[in-house]
Amino acid sequence: MKKIWWFIAFCLVFCVSDHLGAAGFTKYKGGISLLDGKIVFGGRFRFRQEIKDAYYVPDGKRKVHDDLSLFQTRLYMEFRPKDEIGFHLMFEDARDFTEPHPYKSLVPYAYDTAFDVQQAYIYYEPKDRPLSMWAGRREVFYLKHRLIGTTIGWGNKVITYDGAMVTIKNKNFDIDISYLNWVRPQHTGRLFEHTWFSDPANVFLVWATLKDIYPNGNIEVYTIYDDRHNGEDVYTMGFRTYGRIGEPFNYDIDANLQWGDKLIDNSFYNRIAGSFYLDISYNFGLPLNPSLGMEYFMATGDSHPKKGNYNTFDQLYATPHYSYGYMDLMGWQNMHDLSLKGTIRPFKGFKFSTSLHTFWLFANEDAWYNAYKKIQRYGREDASHYVGNEMDFIFFYNFLKNFTLIGTYSHFFAGRFVAQTGQSNDADFFSMEIRFEL
Repeated sequence: MKKIWWFIAFCLVFCVSDHLGAAGFTKYKGGISLLDGKIVFGGRFRFRQEIKDAYYVPDGKRKVHDDLSLFQTRLYMEFRPKDEIGFHLMFEDARDFTEPHPYKSLVPYAYDTAFDVQQAYIYYEPKDRPLSMWAGRREVFYLKHRLIGTTIGWGNKVITYDGAMVTIKNKNFDIDISYLNWVRPQHTGRLFEHTWFSDPANVFLVWATLKDIYPNGNIEVYTIYDDRHNGEDVYTMGFRTYGRIGEPFNYDIDANLQWGDKLIDNSFYNRIAGSFYLDISYNFGLPLNPSLGMEYFMATGDSHPKKGNYNTFDQLYATPHYSYGYMDLMGWQNMHDLSLKGTIRPFKGFKFSTSLHTFWLFANEDAWYNAYKKIQRYGREDASHYVGNEMDFIFFYNFLKNFTLIGTYSHFFAGRFVAQTGQSNDADFFSMEIRFEL
């Protein structure tokens, strides 16, 4: 308990003294309003078919083919008796018609408790005061879902957190001070299976944003303390700057330092790790609204497993689905990812994007980790660092006001590391989704 109070005190001094967060929350379409907006209800119905062909497993001795037929229902009601006070309640039903799967680590958010409370929180959001707060169960994300995420609408069971948050804000800065407890997926299929404020960890977070510190640019400084129930303590401190230069050029730069300890085979190791990313894009302002961008992600790995310090960066509770490729083969751990991306919007409601990723391991002795922090393939000291390339194509089409069609195709070109550690054929991913949202 002393560690928690020390952490909170440190963060408050660090952030407030610099006049420096801004959490993101799941948003919905307008919904249906009653009683002059005091009651709003709505929801979403979604069906998605996925095909994962020739995916890799850790021992390298076989590859996996999996088909997924997923249906999700989300129904919510919001009661706002006054402009600044409200209560939000959401139920979610997540169905997987293709269970069991040949390798469940590839699909951790496909199946879950069939029906449960997804969100239930009260909030106080006055417009003319510097303090707002909420408490309960809520979908929260930071840093584009890269450390604290919600599955960005992708996973059949969306990540949510039990907790509370206080936000201090004015025109110059925001400060979020929060406690979050990740709601662990329960794979029983029974109703109302999720327990409140239980395992796996207590997360204490301070996230601060200094707005327009320079022309069209913001700075964020944040500290996250992850108090895991297995005895591990993970501290993450980050610095981010983002904004635009003129209208067309956008940039986003972030760096993280991580320390604490790591439990391996009943022994604790000192943790010291880091990560970095650079994200730049340019909007041309031409017909079809084209944009081009480049991203580079790095996260440290461990060159000497089980010897000395533990150096593998932990992406915490991230949802990296769109960051490092739609195939979910790579997470923000022990990696380099250099990607080029492009987008066009040829007509209203339609968006088409493509990207090319090149993946390398930071340390080939360490494992190749997928998007869910699971081992995709064990490392080897004499193996190459080069994992391979991934090509992604995705489109979004909004039509008839309430409908969206989403299609994805991705191909992974296996590199030398894959060939040197087991089965090495290329892999493919395909999905098609239709959703209706009020």
